[in-house]
Amino acid sequence: GNEGQQAANVSDFSISQFRYLQRLLLVHGRWNYRRICKVITYTFYKNFCITLTLLYFAASAGFSGTSLYDSWVYTSYNIYTMLPICAVGCLDQDVRSKTVEMFPALYLTGRLGLDLNPRIIFQYILLGIVHSLIVVFWPYFSYFGLDQVGLGGLWVWGTLIFSCLVFTVQYRVMLITITWTEVTAYTLTISFLMFFLFLLVYGVWYSLSWEFYFVPYQMFESAIYWVLLFGVPATALYFDFVVMWISREFFPTVSDFAMEVDYMLNKERKDELMSKIINEVQNQLEGATEMEQKYVENLRDIELKELEAAGTDANEHKGFAFSYPADIQERVHRRMATKYFTTEDDTKQTISSSEEKKVPEAKSEEIKLQTLSEKSPDMALRVREEEKLQKNRPLDESTWRGRFLQQKLPRLQKPLTPCATVAILLSVGFTFILVGSFVFVGSQQARYQMIQYEGSSSAYRQFGYSVSSQDCSLPATRNQTSRTCNVTFNIEEDMDSPVYLHYGLSGFYQNYQTYQADKDYRQLDGSSASATSYCSYYTSNDDGETILPCGLEANSMFNDTYTILSPSSLSMSQTDIAWKVDREKRFNNPSGFPGICSDSFQCLSETYPDIISESDGVKSERFMIWMRTAALSTFMKRYGRIDTDLKKGDEIVVQIKAQFVVEPFEGSKAIILTTDSWIGGRN
Repeated sequence: GNEGQQAANVSDFSISQFRYLQRLLLVHGRWNYRRICKVITYTFYKNFCITLTLLYFAASAGFSGTSLYDSWVYTSYNIYTMLPICAVGCLDQDVRSKTVEMFPALYLTGRLGLDLNPRIIFQYILLGIVHSLIVVFWPYFSYFGLDQVGLGGLWVWGTLIFSCLVFTVQYRVMLITITWTEVTAYTLTISFLMFFLFLLVYGVWYSLSWEFYFVPYQMFESAIYWVLLFGVPATALYFDFVVMWISREFFPTVSDFAMEVDYMLNKERKDELMSKIINEVQNQLEGATEMEQKYVENLRDIELKELEAAGTDANEHKGFAFSYPADIQERVHRRMATKYFTTEDDTKQTISSSEEKKVPEAKSEEIKLQTLSEKSPDMALRVREEEKLQKNRPLDESTWRGRFLQQKLPRLQKPLTPCATVAILLSVGFTFILVGSFVFVGSQQARYQMIQYEGSSSAYRQFGYSVSSQDCSLPATRNQTSRTCNVTFNIEEDMDSPVYLHYGLSGFYQNYQTYQADKDYRQLDGSSASATSYCSYYTSNDDGETILPCGLEANSMFNDTYTILSPSSLSMSQTDIAWKVDREKRFNNPSGFPGICSDSFQCLSETYPDIISESDGVKSERFMIWMRTAALSTFMKRYGRIDTDLKKGDEIVVQIKAQFVVEPFEGSKAIILTTDSWIGGRN
């Protein structure tokens, strides 16, 4: 038997009898095949989705290598999406075990490779393409609404898309889950909580990421974030429901039929279940006397054989009212009473007493086994084998652990019927109409007027903006350093304060990797004035002075200036337009500022004398806003704030001093007046 024992030790599965093979293959083998196929295809799908979102963004960033997501956020993706699919891979059952045993032909699902083949992989490729497009383009069309309220930066927009992606792939897990148990619900809840907890903790961990600091908190304050967080996954899965229902209704598989049969069989059983249980319990109680008698007789035979094997006289009795030893009677009645008539208090008391006698009984049993092995080795061997069998018996299903390991947890399972599909689609569609109506009204409440004053074509019309044109171009061929001209806003609708003045740029790739990464955060937060190791450009001037701050982004700031000429009573403020956390935490001048500017440093006031004062330095709010890297090549950024209501028919004259040249990269410039609403800006 050594060869068989070694073979069992090294095998994946070992069975003691061939009759177990049928259930192992038909039930557990089929379940495991379908589960692992779901895990493989879902893992491929979710990783394909996130890769495609990066690919789409790479096209808008000139394929420069800029990541749409923060590195820590991107790394955490598989952590959130791991738990729910693990629950599916462990517990999902498309049909119950009894149904599989009734229809052994269902095992052909694995033999024929119906759940994992090139056609299935191709379907998941198409699914990943569709979902990734929805995940990226819905936030894309809301970008200028976010930009208008100062939330259009790369990390805000990237984290918004990442949130929509996580929820979409999590909803996909919910869609492919057939067996809903408490474990499935717990893993989904935990994964969602982990996602938000990570963003909240990482968002205030300043030492890990200077750029991502407080991004989630600003993002959570925006209503459009929560609208997209619902709308994007719901849109993606809306089509999934339609496709899944069409597939099951018109092109059903064997497994689809099996799930319907299983559901109907189980539904019919439920009506009869209580009566069967009651009848079974009554039969057990009515036959208790007969069962007890048989139980006693069996125990008596076993006891007599043991006594004979041990050389003990069977006629030695402890009582005289029975023809068998008295201790057998006591054991029988104790077992039968425990089985049928033990109360909860009695059970607790029995457990307590057994725990108190645990050690002596164990020693006593060991002594008995030693004595028995000395007198009858064969009988001792059979006793030990019986103990092993008792240990290897299936776990008690009355406990949660037993039900979990036996895969018999309470569950909710219902196939996707036409009625359920129609109800779900109508509910989601009605919710879309309701939420969409609020969003549309909120978007229309956000006022705007835009004047493009340089550039041959407008990049803003593709987002639904109405743009007027007035020329204030600064051609590079004229060798001009600046040009001054006036533009006039004829207010078409009432605009309640605060009214924000923005500048718009198109064709300018702030998101280009070389450009956006060329900065040293230690100079920007004031921890070190001379730290330039992270900068590749603009580290020092011709005189050898260190440029403070260094880098491409800080030294290519938009430097057109706007001045309101008419009406003369209208004033514009340039305070409280940047994020509060930028003003108080992220941007600080280094020690010794501004005295160090005249010694060995070229400060911002020398680089941009018209727009940044010597006392401001990196604390200039216009500079802070510029350093919030835009996610797209067409963007707007706040310039100032007007704290006076503008009425329909008012005429606002703004003087523009154009200094920022856009002709070499075929860009355009615009000046924009906006007001905000509860949804943010116009989108």
